[in-house]
Amino acid sequence: MVSTLTIHLRLPAKGAGRTLRKKRAAPLNSNVRRLTMPFVSEELIEKTWKKMGAFEGPGIQKLQKRHQKSQKALTKFVYSFLDDFSEDTCGILLFIYHVIAEAFENVKPRPKRVSKPQIEKVIEDLEARTSRSTTESIERSPEPFALKYVYEALTEENDVVLSNSEIASIFALHEVVIECLNRACLRDSDNSA
Repeated sequence: MVSTLTIHLRLPAKGAGRTLRKKRAAPLNSNVRRLTMPFVSEELIEKTWKKMGAFEGPGIQKLQKRHQKSQKALTKFVYSFLDDFSEDTCGILLFIYHVIAEAFENVKPRPKRVSKPQIEKVIEDLEARTSRSTTESIERSPEPFALKYVYEALTEENDVVLSNSEIASIFALHEVVIECLNRACLRDSDNSA
């Protein structure tokens, strides 16, 4: 499913990463704020990845089990792609996924469970707009700070060097995850309104 999504993604031109860090989101129109305001802030993402980076063995396993329980279909979806990558690349993919999942666990309203049909709907919706560049995807994402974190985590210098196709595939996978979790939060806020 995601493989068709990754074919259309383009990486930004060299040096675009610096541009991403300097750009600020335009003010949101108050009439559409409820639908477009991100649930995950830049501060929450930073706090979450720092907290996750400090975890060791048992803490990581406990966190993984909690995410598997709270978002079973979404976690299963992500883990289904592990055979496509090397062990080191899988480590990066999973770390990013659990940072995103943990960040969404700490927002109000918390996301409802994501189902397999909801994941398929998000993939279908994203495939309809995949001609965008990575930078444009981040800017137009309902969760720009979360998606920006994914891009930066994939492109920063690591011990593991990722190919352009690995970066594009993992970015597309997490774009699906983030969109699903955002919609799951919106479902909850729609029900409580």
